[in-house]
Amino acid sequence: MNRARVLGSERAQRPPKAVLSHGLQQMRLPAAERERYANATPLGTIGAPADVVTAIRYLISATYVTGETLFVDGGRHGAR
Repeated sequence: MNRARVLGSERAQRPPKAVLSHGLQQMRLPAAERERYANATPLGTIGAPADVVTAIRYLISATYVTGETLFVDGGRHGAR
């Protein structure tokens, strides 16, 4: 059983009820490294901090979500 499901079942009535897993976000990286990472991502880009903020806002407002892991990584997790 993964960590999110354990949290979801043990703490269903109080936070945290879900887990957020984020990929590489925009930061100071050499251009070649940014391009390499972006090319390895199905969406072909590196995430912005606003992407993670949006996901956090969703999880905070979602009253019927529990025991899930939300991946904010441009599809890298699903492409493995």
